Amino acid sequence: ILLAFSWTTVDAEPHRLIVPAYGNPCCGEGREFWDALIDVARPSVLDVIVNPHNGPGTGPIDVNYIHRDGRTGPLLDLAAAGATVLGYVHTQWARRDLDDVLADIDQYYDAAYNRHADFLPHGVFVDEMSNDLRDLDYYRSIARHIQAKATAAAVVGNPGTTSLVDTSHGAAGNTAEQYARVFDQLVVFEGQGITYRNQFVAPSWVKAEPASRFAHIIHSDPSAEKMELNIRLAASRNADTLFITDDVMPNPYGPLAKNQEQRAEWIREFAESALARPDFVGWHLCGTLDTWNSMPNKEAKQHSGLMTATGEFYSEMEQAVRDISTRMYEIALAPEND
Repeated sequence: ILLAFSWTTVDAEPHRLIVPAYGNPCCGEGREFWDALIDVARPSVLDVIVNPHNGPGTGPIDVNYIHRDGRTGPLLDLAAAGATVLGYVHTQWARRDLDDVLADIDQYYDAAYNRHADFLPHGVFVDEMSNDLRDLDYYRSIARHIQAKATAAAVVGNPGTTSLVDTSHGAAGNTAEQYARVFDQLVVFEGQGITYRNQFVAPSWVKAEPASRFAHIIHSDPSAEKMELNIRLAASRNADTLFITDDVMPNPYGPLAKNQEQRAEWIREFAESALARPDFVGWHLCGTLDTWNSMPNKEAKQHSGLMTATGEFYSEMEQAVRDISTRMYEIALAPEND
């Protein structure tokens, strides 16, 4: 449920929404979600992150976004309604091969990929952004590549934190001020509402920049009152752009995995990327045992644990967790992750 749609009724800045639209618009909750986005879209108010397949995927784009005729489809309707459309790419905290990231960006701006529709994205959302000043040249290359595709393209990075490190110990010559300006906007908070209200503090390098450079993404907030409080807090914490949802972990934005094999593939990818980070010290998988889908608020979507509600392992997930647990030190201590 996207309760952030009601935020413009609150008499407080900020006034821009950023929405991770990761669900496929084909059916079920995804169709309702996209219909709601199209209904509220208007220029300079709504930024929508489109993520067809953990990035663009192979072309052409999924027919549920742009239909085969290249003239109709929810993505075209969303752009026509005035939304700013951002194509999703992930960088695995600067560990992903730069050429692969640039290739994903090229896909989004390829006419054949977009089924030769009269459409190009208005920018790119760069997820899993490193908070290490050592990695700024990696992200500068991404920014230059996007701007070469479209000079007016917006570039939004998501470190999800204000905590910066410099594992080069100054040798890279980069500063927090340069980090703040590497892209047009940075998501400097991504997490639960309770954490946002009780723990988030904007540091000096954030306060020194215009609020338009920052966004906050907040999930797991069940009440309208708390959401309104978060909106007011965002204004006082130098963020111009906001997203709030009552959806919860492990998947507050979608999409849902199609099967256990895909779940296992995703958890391997996440764990390998996370363990490669220099500031990552271990992992804990919450939700070992599924809840019954007859429980209140679980009718349509279970917790998706390692085991069924009767204690039987999902074999694909069990093997993925065993594999990562066996290799975690090998991944963390690999020379390329120093």
